[in-house]
Amino acid sequence: MGSLNDYLENAILNVVFGQATFTSPTIYIGLATATLSENDTGATLAVATIEPTGVGNYARAVTSAASWASAATGAATLSVAVTFQSATAPWGTITHFFLADAANSAANILAFGSVATAKTVASDDIVTFGDGSVVATLS
Repeated sequence: MGSLNDYLENAILNVVFGQATFTSPTIYIGLATATLSENDTGATLAVATIEPTGVGNYARAVTSAASWASAATGAATLSVAVTFQSATAPWGTITHFFLADAANSAANILAFGSVATAKTVASDDIVTFGDGSVVATLS
């Protein structure tokens, strides 16, 4: 995993120091054709056009609480395979991924990172993140 987004860093600090409560969101995995920054939001991703939104059946993949193993040694790991819909047109070369709390541009980006190997997604391709392939860490 690359980095936690500013939104999640602030939410964690506010909970720890009693300034807010935090309800666990539904987490979506999204794909990107370029790196994200720590202050990106769903809206800035749409403007930057680095997420293949609106292209070839692309949609963020939804996970559930059962999709993630309990954190241990400062890391939470995806514990099931997550598969995106089959591409009906090219999505571009996927170099990064992100975790968000919504399926659309209203989302807060929680964390982001680079994929191990860039993948050019062609029509009829299916993208899958395998069990254990996404690890969110605090260090």
